[in-house]
Amino acid sequence: MQRYPRIFLQSKNNIAKRLASEDFPYKDSLATINDVLKNFDGYWYDSKRSKPNEGKYVRSAAKSPGLRKILSLINEKILKPHDNMVPNFIFGGISKKNNIQADRRLWPSPRILNTVLYN
Repeated sequence: MQRYPRIFLQSKNNIAKRLASEDFPYKDSLATINDVLKNFDGYWYDSKRSKPNEGKYVRSAAKSPGLRKILSLINEKILKPHDNMVPNFIFGGISKKNNIQADRRLWPSPRILNTVLYN
């Protein structure tokens, strides 16, 4: 099995080059990245589902079309091309598998589960 590649994003110029396209040229990409870096804290907000007293935060970038665009382009152009290298035993995220499927995979039959738990 091939390893997931190292993704070298060493500078904002490097990121801007990787995100640039015909619809989103390098200059616009770099300007958006600079704007996001300058106003980063103001673009995120904590959802009502956040529980700060428990250390759980649900954050959204909906306030900023620029941040949302940068995040979606990083996912689409930098991370997604390598999704086929993620092992199939990883559940959640890109695999679209949930904890119930993970449980069923780990415990293939109820008979084995009962034997392990009750013996």
